[in-house]
Amino acid sequence: MQAVSGKRWALTLVSGVLQVLIFPMAGPVPAWRAVLCWLALIPLLVALLEAKPLRTREFALLGYACGILWYLGSCYWVMPTMYLYGGMSKPAGFGILLLFALYLGLYHALFAILIGLLRRFWSAGYVLLASPFVWVAVELARARVIAAAARECAEHSSSNYCLARIACALYDQRSSVPPDNRRDDEDRR
Repeated sequence: MQAVSGKRWALTLVSGVLQVLIFPMAGPVPAWRAVLCWLALIPLLVALLEAKPLRTREFALLGYACGILWYLGSCYWVMPTMYLYGGMSKPAGFGILLLFALYLGLYHALFAILIGLLRRFWSAGYVLLASPFVWVAVELARARVIAAAARECAEHSSSNYCLARIACALYDQRSSVPPDNRRDDEDRR
């Protein structure tokens, strides 16, 4: 297997960072960051569509790296949420964030694979024109097709009296302490 060039890796990482920068942390997005929405995927597309062709595995690897970086940066809130409200240690909360990013990064990998497959049959210009449609198709799959099963499972589980009672029994000891004071009580022990 040929090594992916450093230039392609750099472009992939720049794309991931740009995607994190456009994510609104709090409040409205400033105009300069809103403009980045139109530019954030360009470095990734350049890395994927450069003249020297890549293998499918290499397309996937570049997309996956970009996706992991994007989800680590944009879903930073998972770690403190697991720490503050889930009662987990900070390393465990970061582990949850990392697993979350590793899973969701697969969608960027799927995008890159599809771009790579199109590149085998079409010129770079046609693939570039098709890339927004590929991106939306992958987002639709992530939001509607794949997440629908998990959402349906969660809805059915939440209305199940037996599962709700078991969850309450397991969580009962921690739920008696208000969320803001939980960490302080544990730090005193």
